[in-house]
Amino acid sequence: MILNIEVINVSATTKPTAKGSYIMLDVAFKRLDTGKIEGKKIMSFTNKVVYDTMSKATQGQQLAVTTEKNAESGYWDWTAVNSADASASPSSAAAPAKAGGFASPKSNYETTEERAARQVLIVRQSCLSNAVAVLKNDKKQADSKEVVDLAEYFSRWVFQKDVAFDKPLAPDFADMQDDIPL
Repeated sequence: MILNIEVINVSATTKPTAKGSYIMLDVAFKRLDTGKIEGKKIMSFTNKVVYDTMSKATQGQQLAVTTEKNAESGYWDWTAVNSADASASPSSAAAPAKAGGFASPKSNYETTEERAARQVLIVRQSCLSNAVAVLKNDKKQADSKEVVDLAEYFSRWVFQKDVAFDKPLAPDFADMQDDIPL
């Protein structure tokens, strides 16, 4: 069925999805046969030819829309859009374009390698914070080399990489200065 329309307004909205986004056109139009104002939503992932044509449509433009009833949904799908004078005779109308797909947007999710690298950074940052806390409890001014060495030690332990217990974590009581005056 061919529907002659006059475009009133076309607005585009980007709709986010789990794997990216798509663009939805909200088309307001007046049917030239009845004068009735109607609307149609056209998605960027359905019929690419119809979507491209309608995204460039301007207010007041007259178009001939070829429609077919979708057996699955029961709705009328727009299968082709031509200028109104092209639809004057059915023989001059272009063949309706079949709905075709296009590649979906690339994923924005991290790859396995990116997730692993992020986890390493999180562990290293946590080890640095804990190394500062441990050295702060020793009540002496620690230099950055001591902090980094202890953080590396913690990091190796977390990732279970040849950790040698060459330094005790707690200070030896024999090495402490007597802080009780007698």
